[in-house]
Amino acid sequence: MSMEEVAIEGRYPYRRVDFLFEDIPSDAQQGFLSVLAGDVLEPLARGDGFELCRIIKKIEPQADDSMVGLRIEQRLLDRHFSELASKYTQRRLGALTSAE
Repeated sequence: MSMEEVAIEGRYPYRRVDFLFEDIPSDAQQGFLSVLAGDVLEPLARGDGFELCRIIKKIEPQADDSMVGLRIEQRLLDRHFSELASKYTQRRLGALTSAE
């Protein structure tokens, strides 16, 4: 019986989600790394219930994938401008005062 059939029979919502590893909350990432395609993860607490996840497939990033290239470029830009911002800006703490 598929997970979708089990969910429908038990009147639970079912959804299939494709996502990137870095989109997973850091506290749940290890669980996704340690399983193989076809495995079911331990139930994850969500609100007043639980979420059950089955890994359908894992895909390693490919250097010639345009989405991978875009993500790399974005990460490099973020790092570059973060370094510039930390080098050339100062944070000033204090309350704002009005000129009354």
